[in-house]
Amino acid sequence: MMVDGLFGSRKAMKGLKRLDEDERGLEGLPLQLMIIALVLSLGLPVVYSSIRYHDTQRVLQELEEQAAFIGEKARQIYLHGEGNSDVLELQLEGGMFRNIEFLEVTNGTYRDQIQWRLRGGQGGRHFVGDNFPLISEGTPLRLEEGEHRLRLECEFGSPSEMEEELLYIKVSEI
Repeated sequence: MMVDGLFGSRKAMKGLKRLDEDERGLEGLPLQLMIIALVLSLGLPVVYSSIRYHDTQRVLQELEEQAAFIGEKARQIYLHGEGNSDVLELQLEGGMFRNIEFLEVTNGTYRDQIQWRLRGGQGGRHFVGDNFPLISEGTPLRLEEGEHRLRLECEFGSPSEMEEELLYIKVSEI
């Protein structure tokens, strides 16, 4: 004759007793959670750093491509001679972790360069080449994040900071 208690049969009671005596049941879950937390605490900084590095490199690469695009268009307009012009549309976008500080067509000693910098100090420059002046009116043309339209015009004359007459590319934002 089987006596059924409050929890069912003796067989069921025996099963409950085994769970009670099994120490792994009590420590297993907290130990697993602690191991998962340890793995995440060691792994997340590496993953975050990797994603941030990739994002920074992607933004720098895009800025370099934009500068090369401006330089190539300026070279083509210069080769076609005085009176030629073109309008360029640029989209300067930062990344998830890095924002663009500027992309600049310089008016300094090196007139044939375009430089850029991200917030945080990383940057670069692109030399246009072919030794033709790339000149913006007055101060250097500095572009920040966003959409921009540039007009590139091949002109002959004496730019404001030069005394001699020459063929040059005038860059202006529309």
